[in-house]
Amino acid sequence: AGGALLALGNISTQWSTAVYGASLTTVLALQASLTVVVGTSLNYQLEPSKTSRPHLLAGGVTLFLVAIVLSVLAHRMMVRMNSDNNNSNDS
Repeated sequence: AGGALLALGNISTQWSTAVYGASLTTVLALQASLTVVVGTSLNYQLEPSKTSRPHLLAGGVTLFLVAIVLSVLAHRMMVRMNSDNNNSNDS
């Protein structure tokens, strides 16, 4: 199962850089962050008894998700600003 997930991650990296034109640094950061969120969630689901404070774990995972969303929004804003600057320079 781990190998299949790794292959899926590699395919998603290639797809996002080729089809959507996303930068590799953005894709790798998002992929690593999602790996932490998914891995932590799966580990908790498989063995919840090994976590003495699940509310802290849930809070950390939630903060990680917020960081992912903020990163995506910041990247979109930066791309939009760069395209606006390039369009104004062309005129």
